[in-house]
Amino acid sequence: MNKFLRKLTIAGLTLLITACTAITAATVDQPDVLHMEGPEMKSIQFNSGLPREGDKLSDSIQHPRISRRLLRENLELIERLPKEKFKVVGFTDNIECLAAGCLELSLRRTDAVLQWLVRHGVPSSQLMHDARGPYLGFNYPYTEGDRRISRRVDIQIVVADADVARPIGNEVATQSGKLPPLLSAPQMAAIQFKSGLPLAGKSLESALEDLEFYLTSLQRDVEVIRRYPQIKFEIVGFTDAAECHAARCQSVAANRAQLVYDWLLANGVPAASLKGPVSRGSAMPLDRGDTEQGRARNRRVEINLSPD
Repeated sequence: MNKFLRKLTIAGLTLLITACTAITAATVDQPDVLHMEGPEMKSIQFNSGLPREGDKLSDSIQHPRISRRLLRENLELIERLPKEKFKVVGFTDNIECLAAGCLELSLRRTDAVLQWLVRHGVPSSQLMHDARGPYLGFNYPYTEGDRRISRRVDIQIVVADADVARPIGNEVATQSGKLPPLLSAPQMAAIQFKSGLPLAGKSLESALEDLEFYLTSLQRDVEVIRRYPQIKFEIVGFTDAAECHAARCQSVAANRAQLVYDWLLANGVPAASLKGPVSRGSAMPLDRGDTEQGRARNRRVEINLSPD
């Protein structure tokens, strides 16, 4: 009888432990996919559109508690391999940003993780950074699950002669078949304009929000475009919603795009490298536009990677 009771007690405890384990597993907030990037290196997944400029890493990542644990595990591995170099690579999905803006967003993600590693003791000389834009390319038919796992930063061990990391600005990652190449280059910053400008017949210089800054940005863009003759760049103009109405917004945006297009040609960009100019009017704002700073962000010309 006692032997039977002991067996019954052991069986009951086993069932209880199994049930508790299942309940615990069901309540833990697990990310959809943990990508292994080399020995035990885990990807860090981000919320859509984040981080914005000035946002904290902790406010931008999916599953903050789990992501912090993954960051610590990656940190421990890096500390065990002091002679190795690691490449921090940022990605986006295909709808949270525009083409050139995707490079900017993936670079912010890269920098957020890189700065976290440096703050926690990793020598900056041990780290390299990269930004790739959409993880699966611009034209891939993403599902929502694909988008979640594409908004990420990978930490990769740089293997000599196999995975040679290069500074941003010197790399083209060519995707197979129908997918366009993705630049890992200095971000193609939007060129911002003064409200209501340019006036008919006036120069680009008269209309820029910050003349010195944006002419410097454009000159850098010329260097990037000429470096990649196999890629086409589309020139797209925009307005804010307060400086004009309907057809007038289309006209202002078209004039802005035309001036930037002409400036690029005049400064050495081959016509074969450019598409457009295209006007989007006040569509596709970057900001809600309820502040002057927000409206200034929307008054812009973008130099976007063309999917063609």
